[in-house]
Amino acid sequence: MKIALFFLFKVKCYYFALWKCLRSVADSTLKSGYCRNTSKFNEPIEIEFYNWLKSNYEDYQDYDIITLRKKLLSKNNHKGE
Repeated sequence: MKIALFFLFKVKCYYFALWKCLRSVADSTLKSGYCRNTSKFNEPIEIEFYNWLKSNYEDYQDYDIITLRKKLLSKNNHKGE
């Protein structure tokens, strides 16, 4: 009798992991106007996103992370980093 073990796992690319992290930053910032732990920001896009959202958080209360990402990237003419 053979036993086959199948392990399924998801490989998350850097881009996905970055925006997943920024989703929690957005949730925190939109709730209170700031994020408590900004020392973990390592990439310029993280700092840019946080500063942009913090200065405009009242305007984006009902937006999801995908819309926020599109607005930030279109504002700066980024190609998707």
